[in-house]
Amino acid sequence: MQSCDLSRPPSWHRLWGKARPIEGSTGAWHPLWKHALDVAAVGQALLDARPAFRDRLATALGQDAETARRWLPYLLALHDLGKAARGFQAKVPALWAEDLLGPFPEAAGADPGHPALGAGLLELFLPQACPGWDQDGYQAVFGAVFGHHGRPVAWDVEERAFRREDKRQARAYIETMRALFAPPDVPEPQARAKASLLLAGFAVLADWLGSNQAYFPYDPAEEAVAAYWSKARRHALLAVTEARLSPTPPAPPLRFTALTGGRFAPSAVQRWAEETPLPPGPSLTIIEDITGAGKTEAAVILAQRLLAAGRARGIYLGLPTQATANALHQRLRGLAGKLFEGPEPPSVSLIHGAAWLARPTSPHEGDSAAESAAWLGQSNRHRLFSDLGVGTLDQALLAVLPVKHQALRLHALADRILIVDEAHAYDAYTFAALERLTAFQALLGGSMIVLSATLTDLQKQRLARAWGTPLPSRPPPDYPLVTHLAETATEIPCAPRPDRVRSIAVRRLASVAAVCAEIRAVQARGAAVAWVRNTVDDVLAAQTALAAEGVAAQVFHARFAQADRHTVETDVVARFGPAAPAASRRGRVLVATQVIEQSLDVDFDLLISDLAPADLLIQRAGRLWRHLRPPEARPLPQPEMLILSPDPAQVASAHWGRDLLPGGFHVYDNPRVLWRTAAALFASGRLATPQDVRGLINRVYAPDDAPDDPPPLVDPAGRAQAQDWADRAFANGNLLDPLAGYSLGNKPWSKEADISTRLTQETSRVRLMRWQAGALQPWAAAADPAHAWALSELRVSRTRLAAAPPPPEVPAAALADLRARWGRYDADCLPLLLSPSPEAGLFTATVADARGRLGTASYTPTLGLILPRA
Repeated sequence: MQSCDLSRPPSWHRLWGKARPIEGSTGAWHPLWKHALDVAAVGQALLDARPAFRDRLATALGQDAETARRWLPYLLALHDLGKAARGFQAKVPALWAEDLLGPFPEAAGADPGHPALGAGLLELFLPQACPGWDQDGYQAVFGAVFGHHGRPVAWDVEERAFRREDKRQARAYIETMRALFAPPDVPEPQARAKASLLLAGFAVLADWLGSNQAYFPYDPAEEAVAAYWSKARRHALLAVTEARLSPTPPAPPLRFTALTGGRFAPSAVQRWAEETPLPPGPSLTIIEDITGAGKTEAAVILAQRLLAAGRARGIYLGLPTQATANALHQRLRGLAGKLFEGPEPPSVSLIHGAAWLARPTSPHEGDSAAESAAWLGQSNRHRLFSDLGVGTLDQALLAVLPVKHQALRLHALADRILIVDEAHAYDAYTFAALERLTAFQALLGGSMIVLSATLTDLQKQRLARAWGTPLPSRPPPDYPLVTHLAETATEIPCAPRPDRVRSIAVRRLASVAAVCAEIRAVQARGAAVAWVRNTVDDVLAAQTALAAEGVAAQVFHARFAQADRHTVETDVVARFGPAAPAASRRGRVLVATQVIEQSLDVDFDLLISDLAPADLLIQRAGRLWRHLRPPEARPLPQPEMLILSPDPAQVASAHWGRDLLPGGFHVYDNPRVLWRTAAALFASGRLATPQDVRGLINRVYAPDDAPDDPPPLVDPAGRAQAQDWADRAFANGNLLDPLAGYSLGNKPWSKEADISTRLTQETSRVRLMRWQAGALQPWAAAADPAHAWALSELRVSRTRLAAAPPPPEVPAAALADLRARWGRYDADCLPLLLSPSPEAGLFTATVADARGRLGTASYTPTLGLILPRA
């Protein structure tokens, strides 16, 4: 290739790269070569700011750190080579450079996109661009860079698609970059899958920040290549710094007393976390301990030690639900200053689909080229780069599904300690996705900490196999137990926390009437009571039944508008949480769904539950006598869990239990699991923790038939087990293969909204509203209309609520105008217009189910949405 004079603009200066100026921009377009150098400069600044990542990427590429630092900016500079092709340049006719490209084409041809055009062009000049490389190595490495728009590039553009002018400009592009960067000749990487995965997210990140006009304003003026490169490097340093992508220094290793303020002595698990020698590389730690024993604190201590040892630059905690994420975020955000130190406070983010409701920002993401300087706040993908992130596990699982920008999520997570809380709380489909995420973390050098009170031996074995360090075939029976996997597996039995060693009396109740009678009796003694039901409809039915007995009960479930749910949740924590005064909880009754069984720090004197699988009952029991209170503050003599359940000694048919708990047996569809749970607990009459936990869980979830399993339940149990296998197979068909690297493979790539991290019923996204003063108004009030509408949302099974015909007084044009104002992001929302009823505080609406049957729904801020019975 010919040499290039770096003291002058390149010959191809007039080829445009960006042409969407932000308001106030002094330039209408940005030259392609300048944008290429912007992105290369950001890449170099990121490598300098994150030496641990640079070294990891260099090792995957088979290079030393200094060679990688010289070669990678050159690689990034080629990321938009496809924009030199006529097919891309023709997108803005006013900027067509006829002297370089020839006459403007009369008809536009097929547009494969500039990433695919770049791949096709570079393939023509591979010997000059990367001497000695073959096609496989080229596709692995350059494919990751050309795939910087969020999905892998297709290798389907042939040479005949390019004209002589395309090739001439591509050659000039490559000559300019080789002259500027003088890249060393490097061998093809041997760890191609790992290299491509690390590169893909790095390229997306560099392109996003290098497209930010706040730092790289459009500048069409002619300028010497070398001079602009110096300018771009200065801008990139500022961009990386202000985007908070330079690691915040970790504080020195934290002791338990410093974390908690010295209020409690550390448990054996927590002492292990603060004292165990750290392995030299990435590790997977599985902590099994009883609910309320401080697993989260142990994980944070261990994670902060790993940060201090340079194993990562941040922490992400993934939880099962938005509610549990909200609660843990509240607990941990005040601790961030203890985990990190530096001139700037650490960045802390709540990360899930509704997290923006807690922030005064827009929920919608703009074009990456026009992001504001507050880079971390722009989307959940951005927030994963925070020093401390708390959110749903789903935000991490999207990294292993074929969705746009999964590589950016993977890139962020590989540089973080990933803590997975409540790991037992997932179905077969989602747990398979967790296994795959574990495999990706292991490949890319990230560390994980998995927390659970009730993980089965099979689940633990699967996580270990995904990590690549199998466990012994017969795990030890000890509990609590820490399993530490690095190059080898180590299992460390730990003593239980003394206040978590207890024996909870268990008693069966045979009817709803019997439950109501028990609640009425203990309420009269001043007890705080919770009844955990398996469905929202059951919660509402229980509230009605208790009201008929003269017992006022508060309800808590997921079928509230966001604003009302937040109000209810705040009140529940205030009334039953650790800071609740005795008077606020005395004689109070809460009827709730599973929303209270995970991560909400609430405490009750008596717990009643519908029959559920053993692991969930153990979780629910963790809300019983949870807080240390003086004996005189407890109106009952001992902790007791009452279970509304059919009799396990009376199994006459496969429909056992469905008459008493039809909703619960629909939600938990393996009757053998429910029967084994009931049989074990009622035979014992007690739940002793922690000693009973592992044996109970493994017995209930044993995959094989047991001699005492009731014959009528064998077939339905077999069908449920087969469905779990089918769900795992379905997940594995959706999930990405870490050994395939960053490639299209045989999977269609989708938008995030088009693929799910969970197998759930199809839901309707409902927005509650009122007709007031001749206009449709959101149910919730907020200064920002977008915020108000989002606070008015809830999700409901589409089977139960598929349509909501508006009342005749509301003009169709008003609804059409409202949808137009919502915009495309909210086009799927179902308007539910609530009309006031004669009963104070009650609102009603006409609704239709999926079969078109009409009925009347009602809503109150204290009961939520009540749907017609199916």
